[in-house]
Amino acid sequence: MEDALIVDGCTYILNRTYRATDRCHQSETCFQTITWRIDEDPPSGVCPGDIFLGCNPELPIALPRPSLQPSDFTDDCGKVTVDILDGDITVFGSRYSLTRTYLITDLCGNKQNLPIYFLNRLPSCQ
Repeated sequence: MEDALIVDGCTYILNRTYRATDRCHQSETCFQTITWRIDEDPPSGVCPGDIFLGCNPELPIALPRPSLQPSDFTDDCGKVTVDILDGDITVFGSRYSLTRTYLITDLCGNKQNLPIYFLNRLPSCQ
């Protein structure tokens, strides 16, 4: 048996060769490829900044649409997925906020949570 290990970033490829020989010196060879990844680092990227929507905005129209794409992030081991989670609106005094969280996941399951905060003033009652 012979092994040849190839490392390409976080991808490991083991090419294994098996050879069997009988008493008459006849041999047969077969090949096996074993591939795996070692990646403990989450994807990286920059989230848009927090947004203040001013006073008395119309909701939900005033909230910007989610803008991040998988291409906005990098990972040493390939593609990423972007899931968008909008939290509940929280009221405090005459203001309210909403947190939108981008959950970025790479092919190995490493994740990065990136929150964006939207802050507003409630409409006045005049």
